[in-house]
Amino acid sequence: MIKKLIKFVNITFRINPIYYFIMLLVSGVTIIGLIFNMYQITYMIDMLLNQTKEEALKAGLYLVVINVLIYTVKTILEYFQENESLKTKQKINHYLAKKLMNMPYHYLENTYYLDLKERARFANDNQDAIGQLLAQLSSAFSSVVTIVSLGALLVAYDYIIIAILGVTTLMSILVILKGLKTQLGFYKDIIPVNRKYNYYLSELGKVKYAKEYRFSDMGKLMQRELKDFTEKTVKNFDKLNKKSSLYESLLASLQYIQMGGIYLYLGFKTLYQTKLISSFTYYTQIIFNFYQTLVSFVRQLITLKGLSQYVAPFIELAELKSTEEKGSKILEEIKTVEFKNVSFTYPNTKNQILNNISFKINANEKISIVGLNGSGKTTIIKLLTRLYDVTEGEILINDINIKEYDIKNYRKILSTVFQDFKMFSYDIASNIDPTYKKELLYKVLDKVDLKDKIEGLKFKEKTSYTKDYDPEGVMFSGGEEQKMAIARALYKQSDLIILDEPTSALDPMTEAAIYENFNEIVLNKTTIYISHRMSSSTFCDKILVINDGKVESFLPHKELMKNKESLYYQLFMSQAKNYKITKENIAHV
Repeated sequence: MIKKLIKFVNITFRINPIYYFIMLLVSGVTIIGLIFNMYQITYMIDMLLNQTKEEALKAGLYLVVINVLIYTVKTILEYFQENESLKTKQKINHYLAKKLMNMPYHYLENTYYLDLKERARFANDNQDAIGQLLAQLSSAFSSVVTIVSLGALLVAYDYIIIAILGVTTLMSILVILKGLKTQLGFYKDIIPVNRKYNYYLSELGKVKYAKEYRFSDMGKLMQRELKDFTEKTVKNFDKLNKKSSLYESLLASLQYIQMGGIYLYLGFKTLYQTKLISSFTYYTQIIFNFYQTLVSFVRQLITLKGLSQYVAPFIELAELKSTEEKGSKILEEIKTVEFKNVSFTYPNTKNQILNNISFKINANEKISIVGLNGSGKTTIIKLLTRLYDVTEGEILINDINIKEYDIKNYRKILSTVFQDFKMFSYDIASNIDPTYKKELLYKVLDKVDLKDKIEGLKFKEKTSYTKDYDPEGVMFSGGEEQKMAIARALYKQSDLIILDEPTSALDPMTEAAIYENFNEIVLNKTTIYISHRMSSSTFCDKILVINDGKVESFLPHKELMKNKESLYYQLFMSQAKNYKITKENIAHV
C-alpha cells in the first residue's frame, strides 16, 4: 500500500503541486487552532478559579477572535483545496487521455492493456477513487500532524496515561484491522461485479444499439444480468454492513472503557496530588483529541488501503513507458517507400503474418494491395504508419529506416483512412481539420461529392455532426461518413495517402465515380490503398498481391491478368462475374 501511495503522490504532485501545498497549510492551521483552544480554555479556568474575572474575560474574547480568524483562514484554504482537488481530477483525466493517445498502439490491441485501461478509467469515472484518495491523503496528513503534536504533550506529562492509551489503542487497532480484512474482502469481491454492472448499464443506455434490443433478445438478457448483478451488490453490502456494525460496537465499548480509566486516573491525580483543575481539563482534552485522531487515522489507513487497490491500475498505466524508437530526423517529402525483407509477428503470438516481403514504391505511384482475408494487407499499413515495428527486416523512406525519423513528424506527413475511422461530435469542418481554411475545405468536399450537401445545410460547414450535443446536428449515412474520412485525408495534402477499404460503405455507382476520378482526387500524390473490390485496382499503376504473408507479384493490372493461374486473376474474375449483366439477366429483370 505504501509504495502505491508514494507513487500516486509522485504522479499527482507532478500534475498539480499546489494541491499539496494547500494541504500542508490546512493541516498547520488545524493543529494551531486545536492546541490554542485547549490552552486558552485551560487558562480561562485558572483565571476563574483565582477570582481574576477580568483576565478570564479577556481570555474568552481572545478565544473568540482567534477562533473566528482561524475558522476564516481554514475555510478559505479548504475552499481553495476543494478547487485544486477538482482541478487535479480534471488534470488527471487529461493526463490519462494524453497517456492513452501516446501509448504504443500495440498495447491497445493487447487484452491485458485494454483491461488495464478500462480498470483505470473505471476507478476514476465510476468510483471517484482518485478524488476520494486525494481527500483521504489530506485528512491522514492532518491526523499525523495532530497525533505527533498531542503525543509530544502527553509524553511530557505522564507515562501512565501513555500506557493506558497504548493498551486500549492497540486493542482498538486490532478490532479495526479485523474490520479492514472484511472490507478488503468486500472490495475484492465487488470490483469485478461493479465493472460488469456498469458495463451492462452503459450498453443498455447506448442509442446505437436500440434497434438490436428491439429485434433480438439481447436487451432482455442484459436486463436479467443487470438485475442479477444488482442483487449480488445489495447482498455484498448487506453482509459488509452487518459485520461493520459489530466492529463499530466493539470499538465504541473500548473507547468508553479507555476514557473511563483515564478520567479516574486524572481525577485521582487532581484530588490527591494537588493538580489544578485546569490541568485536568487541559489534559483530558488532549487525551480525547489524541485518541479520536488516532482512531480516525487508523480508519483513514483502512480507506487508503482500499482506495489504493482501486487506483493501482491508474498508477500502472501512468508508469507505462513507450517502447517506440522516436528518432530525430525530420521528413520533408516522400520520394520512395521500400519494404526490405520484412517479416512480422504480432506481440504475444506465434503466427507469422508477413514472411520476408520486399517491394518498392516510387513517388506519385498509385498502388493497390490485394489478397485474401488475413493475408497481411492491413498489417503492411500498420507497419508503414509505425503503429507496429517490424519483427525482422526494415522499412525505408528515401532509403532511410523509418525508425530514424521523428515519429510525430513522420505521422504528420502521412494521410490515412483506416477501416475503423471515427467521426466525432464536433462540427463538420472540425471533423476534417480543427484549424480549417474554408477554400481548401470546400475544395476537398467537392472532390468527394459532398460540397453541395454541406452548402445546403443551415449552418453549412459549422453544422454539428450528430445530435449528441446539438438538436440541430445532422447524421450522415455510412457512405457519406466514408467520404468525410477521405476528405479528412485529402485535406492534409500529404505526400503519401493511405486508404484502407476507403469505399466499402459506398454504393457501386458512387464507388465507380470516385475511382474514375481517383487520379484527379489525389493529384500528384503517392497513394496506397486496400480494397476487396478488385475493379478499383485497374486505376492503379501497380498491384501488390499478398498471398499467405508473402509477395506473390507486384505488377500492373494488365500484366497480372495474363496469368490465369494467379491469385489476382482468380479474385478479379470471381468478382467480375457478379457485376456482369448479360442480355439474359436483363430479360429476367
